[in-house]
Amino acid sequence: MIKLLRAGFFRLRKEIIFWLFIISSVVVAIFSLNHWQSSNETYVLDKIINNFTLYIGFFIALFVSIYVGKEYSEGIIRNKIIVGHSRASIYISKLIISIVVSLLCELIYVIIVLIVGKILDIKTHVTLQKMAMCIIDSILMIALYCSIFNFISMIFSDITLSTIINVIILVVSFIITFYLFNISNNPKYFESTITDADGNTTVISQNPNPFYPGDEKVGFAKTVECLIPFSQAQIIINVEEESLYKILIFSVIEICIINMGGIYIISKKQLK
Repeated sequence: MIKLLRAGFFRLRKEIIFWLFIISSVVVAIFSLNHWQSSNETYVLDKIINNFTLYIGFFIALFVSIYVGKEYSEGIIRNKIIVGHSRASIYISKLIISIVVSLLCELIYVIIVLIVGKILDIKTHVTLQKMAMCIIDSILMIALYCSIFNFISMIFSDITLSTIINVIILVVSFIITFYLFNISNNPKYFESTITDADGNTTVISQNPNPFYPGDEKVGFAKTVECLIPFSQAQIIINVEEESLYKILIFSVIEICIINMGGIYIISKKQLK
């Protein structure tokens, strides 16, 4: 395993997709900060930091698909098996490299935002505990993305096919997320409020929402949101405290199931 990881990280220096991933992280960081400066929206530093979780799935999909696909097309994976490396160790090494690279790009983004954010004196509004949960969930979300895309890329050896499937997965998850958030964010009541001079808000009337889907449907939607990486990104950005803990548990379970399934399938796969 150590030899596989060492060889894999060594090869990264010559991989264009690796450097494009890093450059993309820098570009997104600059874009996010520029958007904060040019918009009238109320942005806080923690929201800008978490913003990359929305985009990183796309970059991970491309990186993993191309990186793993090239090893298939160039016969590198087949050669590793011939010299005695197990399929499980090859599978896990690809997963570890994908996670490390993705976390590196996330770290680059965060460092840029933190440095510029402090210079521009952008404020934060969440507690240290909530920020820690967001960081842990972001790491698990990235690991889940890598697990899904590594699974597809190792199962489907054709680089074009695996890339298309991974992108389709992202698009479908976006559509599902949009649908789920429309359900879970549909208010149960329409409220009329007044705000006094001190900024205190008082509810003066409350009317039932005729389009409210029901508590069970809303609860189900919120649970499913915690299972989908793109939905998890939305939860992390909005710092939905209740769901942050669910993401931690669900992500660990999903990561284990996906990778155990992937190792089993790749052990039975006939390589060309």
